[in-house]
Amino acid sequence: MNGSSVLLGHERAREFLFGALAEKRVAQAYLFTGPAQIGKRLMALTFARGILCPGGSKVPCEECPSCRKASRGVHPDLLLVEPQTDPGRDAKSLKIEQVRDLQRALSLKAHEGTRKVAILDDAEFLTEQAGNALLKVIEEPPPWAVLSRGRVGWALDMDMALREKFLSLAFLLLTPGPAPGNAGLQSLLQNFGKERRTFEEFLRLFLLLSRDLMVLQSGAREEQVVNRDKIPEMKQINLQTPPAALGRIATMVSETLGQLRANASPQLALEALAARISLARAGVKESHHV
Repeated sequence: MNGSSVLLGHERAREFLFGALAEKRVAQAYLFTGPAQIGKRLMALTFARGILCPGGSKVPCEECPSCRKASRGVHPDLLLVEPQTDPGRDAKSLKIEQVRDLQRALSLKAHEGTRKVAILDDAEFLTEQAGNALLKVIEEPPPWAVLSRGRVGWALDMDMALREKFLSLAFLLLTPGPAPGNAGLQSLLQNFGKERRTFEEFLRLFLLLSRDLMVLQSGAREEQVVNRDKIPEMKQINLQTPPAALGRIATMVSETLGQLRANASPQLALEALAARISLARAGVKESHHV
């Protein structure tokens, strides 16, 4: 199967990446941004197969031993780093030990061909210490290494020292997209964030906001709302938010607080939360598969 045939949509990103393959101008590090579950991982894996494919074509041939190994996840030069579940806890994180292991693996020459490719999946779980270690990997990469970092959520307030090391590609929803009025919710999120000193305090306030949204949507009296100064904005949000989504959003905020307690990066956690809220308001159910 031709590599491009499984990547419907995302034409600009696909053409850019496969064009780089054809012209042999593959960058050292890529950053894939966008909502969850829209194909970033699939694109990264297909691009990786193309880099490792000895055929030198614009897309991976999907027939050579290299492509078949990569498709089965057994190619020695394709390194996939995924979040680990902490012992005795539900929280996941990409740990500094994983980044150090990756650094050691990349320091060795390729087993086959001339390149190695590393993919960091679900990088919103990257801890601050792991992010600092990753920065060192990117600043001093071996010439045969290509790093692709998939992320859930939008690159809103990512650490600039790390972000500037990546060539960023944005992926958009293939469906009609988030519900109308999403800009109002994003504005409300940003305003709350600017008014508070810590991200955790902001999330606790947003839990109260979620509660107020449910109170208003239930038809209760406005006197029961805590954040009364936000009532006009909340009413507008409620007009365009499915009732079932509000409970899911509150759960998402609670989960994000748990990620912070597990030492996740605040910036990446906020990006992931914003993307998940957008999908929930659009009626898109979450899945654990990309």
